[in-house]
Amino acid sequence: PPIYIGGHTPAAIRRAARFADVWHPFKVMPEDLLELKPQLDAALAEQGRTADGFPIAPKILLAFQDGPPAQGQPPTQGRPQDIVDGLRRYQDAGATEFCFDIAPETTQNALDTLDRFVNEVRPKL
Repeated sequence: PPIYIGGHTPAAIRRAARFADVWHPFKVMPEDLLELKPQLDAALAEQGRTADGFPIAPKILLAFQDGPPAQGQPPTQGRPQDIVDGLRRYQDAGATEFCFDIAPETTQNALDTLDRFVNEVRPKL
């Protein structure tokens, strides 16, 4: 199975470049990812690996709410179109796949959130 290495510190990026099949930063904003990707690319090159096709799977909050993301909230917290726009921002920054953090972590909320994602967000990506 593919090895995911998480984190976005310089040491975590070096570990991902050396050992991982996928880099899995968590709780990063698209701007952070855009800033960190060149560090990953350089670390991969130091290991004799290419950044081309190297998956990046950030773990990000996925939460529906009645309005757009408030100051300090991630761009994937809001109305369906806000979430679509937020995911596109992550893709533009280099994300190739996503791991969602759903809060609160209850079974019913997870099921409801994933149902809404599948029906209201995913078709627009």
